[in-house]
Amino acid sequence: MLTEWVDGAKRLLGKNIVGMYLSGSLAYGDFVPERSDIDLEAVVRSPLTQKELRSAEYLHREIERRCPRWARPG
Repeated sequence: MLTEWVDGAKRLLGKNIVGMYLSGSLAYGDFVPERSDIDLEAVVRSPLTQKELRSAEYLHREIERRCPRWARPG
């Protein structure tokens, strides 16, 4: 799931990406699968266009569809 998100974001945003980060409980070792969410962040050079935002939302929905266990914790 993490690889799908990173690869998808790279495809959508290309050189606009400065960095991609995993944060929150998974990164800090406090992750509880039945309760925790997954915090992923992409830092970009410039604000996303409306088209890029829609594409990112679509990517998010597609990953949720393929990985329903992670779509809604608990």
